[in-house]
Amino acid sequence: ADLNILSNAGQQRLTGRIRGAAKELCLSQSIEPLKIAMERQECFERAFAGGIASMNRAIARRQADSSLAASTLIVRSR
Repeated sequence: ADLNILSNAGQQRLTGRIRGAAKELCLSQSIEPLKIAMERQECFERAFAGGIASMNRAIARRQADSSLAASTLIVRSR
């Protein structure tokens, strides 16, 4: 566990990792038709929001049970 998710710094670092994972999963640097670009953006928004929700659940679990030592977050678009 390299993050303390109860600290602001840990939460900011994890948020950055979630954003990076969502970008890697959904976004592309290539030029694409607008419809595909919009679908990719929607994918990113879903994945990022889901990752943040997972982080918030992990924080709540950690606050409720101080013995929780580790947690894994999975970022996905669905």
